[in-house]
Amino acid sequence: MITTIEFKQGFIYKGVRHGWKKGKLYRLPFERNKRTFGLKEIDMKVYKSTAIYTVQRDKRTYNKLKEKTVLVDWSVDIFVEDDIPF
Repeated sequence: MITTIEFKQGFIYKGVRHGWKKGKLYRLPFERNKRTFGLKEIDMKVYKSTAIYTVQRDKRTYNKLKEKTVLVDWSVDIFVEDDIPF
């Protein structure tokens, strides 16, 4: 079964698309040097009451990412199969 996830807000950082969905930050699938990278949720860490995300090996605060965020119309197709145990 294929599920489509739509992202309405996002930004591009170092050539990689990132999108916001329900308050969580996701790295969207991309291909680099014949390698493919799938959809990944980026964890938020809190340091001295400041929300920090690690985006492409750089640490960025929530406020700096909010400044980069624009309205986008990106969709990602994800293959979900209940019969496959792994």
